[in-house]
Amino acid sequence: MIPINLLDGLVERFEEELKHLKLMDPKNSETNKSINIFPQHLLRKNKSTDVSLYPYLCIRFADVEGLTESEPGQSRILFIVGVFDRSEDNQGYRDALTVIQKVYESLIRNPIIKDQFQLVYPIRATYQEEDSAPYYFAGLETNWEVPIPLREDVEHLI
Repeated sequence: MIPINLLDGLVERFEEELKHLKLMDPKNSETNKSINIFPQHLLRKNKSTDVSLYPYLCIRFADVEGLTESEPGQSRILFIVGVFDRSEDNQGYRDALTVIQKVYESLIRNPIIKDQFQLVYPIRATYQEEDSAPYYFAGLETNWEVPIPLREDVEHLI
């Protein structure tokens, strides 16, 4: 089962949970803006729009494994954060890690999505190694139990 409902549920959750968190806007460093939430991919850059993707949280389906007829599989979902911070002290990493911390805490507090997907431990967090200031990136890797679809061909035998 490809858990598109899991991806959609996570996007819905974090659109709501992160809507009040405001971070630096690369187009106007005098103002802060809400985090853009993207499922699977960032938007394509379009010359007709002058909107920055930053700050963003991209929630990506990575893979699913262990699917069998009788055992649930596990799906790996990645959370990738990108933020912008023009300040000279290179403290943008704090914003990236703050978003990752908020995602982590939310998942620990409420580990079930759409009443069918259960968070499975361990959870892994990472921060970029190379210097890319004024852009900063962090990530969270999660695993989710994927339910087994019910067989319909044997229903009449029950």
